[in-house]
Amino acid sequence: MLKARTDRLSFLLVWGVLLLIVLSLISTYSYVFITKQLAFESYLTNFEIQLIDERKNYVQTETGNAALKIESSYVSASKQLRSVLKSEVKNAIAIIEQLHTHYEKEFTEQELVSLIKETLRPIRFADGNGYIFIDDFEGNSVLLPPTPQHEGRSFFDDESSNAADVMLKILEAASSKDGSGFVEYQWYKPGKPQRTYQKISYVEVFKPLNIIIGAGDYLQRARDQVKEKSLADIDQIRFGEHGYVAVIKNDGTLLKSVSARQLEGLHYTNMPPENSAAIKKIIESAQQGQSFVSYKWFVPGQSNLQNKTSFIQELPFIGWILASGVYEQSINVAIARKRAELSVEFRSELIQLAVVFLIFAGIFIAIAYCFTRWLTHRFKAYHQALDSRRKKLRSSIEQLKLNERIVMSACEGIMVTDTENRISLVNDAFAKVTGYSREEVIGETPAILSSGLHDSAFYKAIWDSMAKHGVWEGEIWNRGKDGHTYPEWIKIFEYKNTHGEPLNYIATFSDLSEQKEVQSQANYLADYDPLTDLPNKRVMIERINQVIAHTQRYEGEQTCLISIDLDHFKRINDALGHESGDKVLIDISKRLKQSIREEDMVGRVSGDEFLIVLEPAKDIITVATQLAFRLLEAITQRLKESGTGVNISASMGIAIAPEDGKSSSDLLKNANLALNHAKKLGRNNFQFFTQSMNESATKRILIENLISTAVSHQEMKLKYQPQYRTVDQKLCSVEALIRWEKADGTIMLPCEFIPIAEQTGQIIELGEWILNEACCQAAKWLSKGIDLPVSVNISPVQILSDRFYDQVVSCLEKYNLDPRMLLLEITETALMTNEEVTIQKINVLKELGLKISLDDFGTGYSSLSLLKKVPVSELKIDRSFVDGLPFDKDDESICASIISVAKNMGLEVVAEGVETQDQLRVLAELECFKTQGYYFSPAVTAKEIEMLYSQNQ
Repeated sequence: MLKARTDRLSFLLVWGVLLLIVLSLISTYSYVFITKQLAFESYLTNFEIQLIDERKNYVQTETGNAALKIESSYVSASKQLRSVLKSEVKNAIAIIEQLHTHYEKEFTEQELVSLIKETLRPIRFADGNGYIFIDDFEGNSVLLPPTPQHEGRSFFDDESSNAADVMLKILEAASSKDGSGFVEYQWYKPGKPQRTYQKISYVEVFKPLNIIIGAGDYLQRARDQVKEKSLADIDQIRFGEHGYVAVIKNDGTLLKSVSARQLEGLHYTNMPPENSAAIKKIIESAQQGQSFVSYKWFVPGQSNLQNKTSFIQELPFIGWILASGVYEQSINVAIARKRAELSVEFRSELIQLAVVFLIFAGIFIAIAYCFTRWLTHRFKAYHQALDSRRKKLRSSIEQLKLNERIVMSACEGIMVTDTENRISLVNDAFAKVTGYSREEVIGETPAILSSGLHDSAFYKAIWDSMAKHGVWEGEIWNRGKDGHTYPEWIKIFEYKNTHGEPLNYIATFSDLSEQKEVQSQANYLADYDPLTDLPNKRVMIERINQVIAHTQRYEGEQTCLISIDLDHFKRINDALGHESGDKVLIDISKRLKQSIREEDMVGRVSGDEFLIVLEPAKDIITVATQLAFRLLEAITQRLKESGTGVNISASMGIAIAPEDGKSSSDLLKNANLALNHAKKLGRNNFQFFTQSMNESATKRILIENLISTAVSHQEMKLKYQPQYRTVDQKLCSVEALIRWEKADGTIMLPCEFIPIAEQTGQIIELGEWILNEACCQAAKWLSKGIDLPVSVNISPVQILSDRFYDQVVSCLEKYNLDPRMLLLEITETALMTNEEVTIQKINVLKELGLKISLDDFGTGYSSLSLLKKVPVSELKIDRSFVDGLPFDKDDESICASIISVAKNMGLEVVAEGVETQDQLRVLAELECFKTQGYYFSPAVTAKEIEMLYSQNQ
């Protein structure tokens, strides 16, 4: 009977589960299908809206960029014109100075002026429209190339124009403090006397002849060039498949349209109706200040018109309207393409889903079959279980006794209470933790362990949790028998009978005292420096963020971050050992804590670096300044507490928030910039951060990035400074000097990028290029019969590089160059960088037959001692000692001493910066061997050196 019922139950269960599975799969599949269909349509709608918005935003951005570039070029036209005029006048004055120097004694002043006039008359610039003019201080025209018939006349006699007013402005600029200036006025264009145009001129007085040299040009011409260039640039702009920028004049003339070249230059009234309507609509939209407008227009490469939506921006300063748009056809194509892609994915997903559902159906049916088999087996086992239950009940008593023994021997403390909360059972671990024996606590309540550190609400929360969940777990503080309190982790759960009525409450707990102590020590090490007991960098950054947030909430309040670095602390570690260094750091940290206010915070962030964060205040700069002076005084006192007895100082950088940074990273960066500035100023001082430091750091990074590509882009070039024998003024050698001519035409001086290249190590590759170019040029000159040794300046970084010796040997071998043709110039600073190693490397170079020149001699503090150690062949007198000749007797005495020392040691002497004949005369009298400077020639190209050599020979 039981077996028949079991079989029937199995049959019903299989078919029932199968039916449920089929119904569930059909419902689920239908739901997924409808959901995906709705999602498909929703996605397409959102995609279309997003695509249109993205295209519009992109078009608006491109139009804004083009407008910004045009406006920048248009506004800068005046500035560029002024620069050109000033440059032309400076060049003209340079020519006049040369003529005046050479012919001052041979010609009268009138003859000299005539020579200058004829020399400057043919000079033209600005596409031939610009010229040089000369006036005197009486208002007379001395040189006027366009109308030479007016030369010699007074502008004040010309009543037919505004010439007198113009002349007054020129005289006013020439009479200024520096004798130069720009003049703006209205003037007639050649051949157009009907109206005047705005013109700008630059004038400068040539004082030896008391004449005014000037150059001018029309501002409109410069702006017209800007317009032409802007149209050419716009013609190259492309975005998307058919995107471009069109330009329309305010009067309706189409200036630029990639898709309608045939209409460029036409007024919209002369265009086909649909094109005319589009242009007119764009102009009206621009006048009304609208951003987007729709119209029909040509597609690039096609002859038909299509709907187009464009962003319109008016440029009133130049009279243009910019229009950049997107064709609706391109959007529709993108949407159709997306729809096709999604349809394929949709069908594929539905097929995959159907396969998955079929697989699950098979699995569920198999499970149902197995389940019925298992259930039949369980029925049979049930009867067997009834027979064995009696045996199990008998063994339960033994098991309870075993459990009691396990409870008693457990490592965790265990306490059992009855329904009246009276203790009925504790184990040995309980007695070990609390100090109470089993007999002392049986019948008592757990209140005997109360520490008094928790209020009634705490215990109420425990019983509420027990009532709701039947269990509570957490940390609690209890008191032992000896009165000491201790933390413990306790778990309390309710034990109920079969009717759900509570029988006992069982608590298990473990002492957390040791774990708390370990955690406390870990927390301390995470927040504090173990050596100085000061907060570490993480805590300091948190504090910086807190005070910055305070300044943002309370307007007018500021905070301050002081970055401190001990000067030359590494020397203390090297000389006295790290143990003494640690004592110094402990002593310094105490002084810092004693110097600051109670509300301020000082921390150690690394080795010998400290940070101080001040509490926000309204007069924070005054507070920071006073504190900085106190800190300097406290730090520089002789260290006694550390037992080292050494002197030490510190450099400090100060940044103010929110002015110098609105985040901890910005404030730290700017404080460190100020700190580096303090170090550069000699250390043992403090400096506030300024914007110039930030700009300097940004400029340094930019230059560092550009140096790596400058050589490959052929922006680096060598020029050569001629050197002449003083006795007969014969060209005998040259000094190679690097020049950086950037792609935009600006010149960067070596003093701007060489120090950065040295700091980054780029000087090694750059120096290798200079050495190679100089040796190559020396070999080329020798092949032409020009015997000119070349001097090359060497950085201390190069000398200390392991590659430098091989570079020199490689260049000499590559160009088959005699070592006497190459002279290496080093400075005293280079020698002092690592004196012993540097001198050793110079000796190795000397053995190759090279000559070594000591540059800027006399500016260092150990020049004479260096001469005993370094095998130099030549001394170079720094230009600072030549500038004062012949009037400064101290400079003359220094030059005489250097030349005398060189003679006695058998060395040659070169004087730098010779610019006047008097300077050359004094150096010749002192028997200086060679000279160089602008008196002879500035640094010039290799080709110009060949011309100078030919003329000199």
